[in-house]
Amino acid sequence: MKQIFIVEGIHDVDRLKKYNPTLHVVSVNGSAIDPSTLEYLEKISETHQMILCLDPDHAGERIRRILSKKLKNVAHVFLPKEKAVSSNGKKIGFEHVTDDTLIEALSHIQVESNEPSDEITDIFLHEVGLTGSTKSRSLREKLSKYFNLGHVNGKQLKVRLNSFNITKEDILKVLECDE
Repeated sequence: MKQIFIVEGIHDVDRLKKYNPTLHVVSVNGSAIDPSTLEYLEKISETHQMILCLDPDHAGERIRRILSKKLKNVAHVFLPKEKAVSSNGKKIGFEHVTDDTLIEALSHIQVESNEPSDEITDIFLHEVGLTGSTKSRSLREKLSKYFNLGHVNGKQLKVRLNSFNITKEDILKVLECDE
């Protein structure tokens, strides 16, 4: 299946094309996604894998949620926020990553399942300490880093774990490490 990389803006397109000029990259032109662009992406998502390469900030996550709901054949590239900071420290974006960070992120593309699981529940997350405790945030960060899920709160964690069909057993193995 042919891959289409979806980014927020023209600088992100330039960044990916600098890394690999043969990639097919489409920009949504920021957080106000043009309806015609969305319509085009919906159409081609029938026959292409849509890889979301969005900024690790609020706007990028908002776009990710919108596109993830609207498109078929979705996959995700998540960048660590601290590795996507501009040289002056004032901006966060896909265009600011180093080649090494980009290569690492692209080697861990997470593909959404066409049939997401519902195995991971709010109750399970609470029982294993991923929500509702003083250690929850650090445990979510550990799990997120291991599975390359990007920055997540409890609600986002549940959605992503189920979307990528990550099992309770997989989660427990990670949480038991280094205790």
